[in-house]
Amino acid sequence: MRIKRTYTNFTTLIDIGRFAFFIDFDPDGVTVEIKNIIKQASHFNRIVLTGKEPFKERDNIQKLIKNITAANPNVMFEINTNGTIHPLGIGGFKNIIYNVFVQLKNGEDSYIDRIKPEILSWFNDMNANFIFKINKDDDIDEAFSLINDFGIKKSQVFLMPDSESVKLVLERAKYYGYNFTIPLEVEFE
Repeated sequence: MRIKRTYTNFTTLIDIGRFAFFIDFDPDGVTVEIKNIIKQASHFNRIVLTGKEPFKERDNIQKLIKNITAANPNVMFEINTNGTIHPLGIGGFKNIIYNVFVQLKNGEDSYIDRIKPEILSWFNDMNANFIFKINKDDDIDEAFSLINDFGIKKSQVFLMPDSESVKLVLERAKYYGYNFTIPLEVEFE
């Protein structure tokens, strides 16, 4: 597995304040044997897979989840993904929370590279959390369009502002009945 780092911390995204073991994936990271990660992580009840698209390591993630779940049936996995790579062999696991950071046009990628309908539909079927990073009003329009196109339930939608759009996002989330999540580094009044 290509890992940037592993560390312990508290979750800060949606299910806030849970002590967890974090695995930060990075294609430019160091190669770590999966058995070493399993040994490190098995005694934690919450494991967060994050970084530069963890599902680039989807075969290893499948092994990791299966082995850790066998060793610790109480473990809960939280996987942060951009929703462009289909996971393999883990759809039947009930101990996985998927946080899909849907890439909007405010990013660098083209629509065809950032929106994969069949994969987003799969995550929707898995009751994933869909997180939309909002920088401006246009982003909200695009997010709402994607929410409607894929039939995403309001309970699964989280709007995430940057420091400039906090007021806008909170107003829209309240008006339309969506959830929001605020990164710890963002200040709001």
